[in-house]
Amino acid sequence: MINTGLRSSELAGLTPKEIRLDANMPHIALAPHGRQLKTKSSRRTIPLLGVSLEAMRTHPDGFARYRESSASLGATVNGNPT
Repeated sequence: MINTGLRSSELAGLTPKEIRLDANMPHIALAPHGRQLKTKSSRRTIPLLGVSLEAMRTHPDGFARYRESSASLGATVNGNPT
């Protein structure tokens, strides 16, 4: 989530289709693929830089472990893994 502005629920719900590492500027293209976004402005393109780019290179398919429950991602991020 560092330097992306992503909500934890958006990060948890990322799909491989939204992670664009092969683009001229690697980015995440957030769109309502199989889910509802919080607001209209939630549909956006987020450039990947620094540690965020490295994290997505390490997890190019997103974080399947958290797709069903973004609450467990929040707990992990906050130091209370479930």
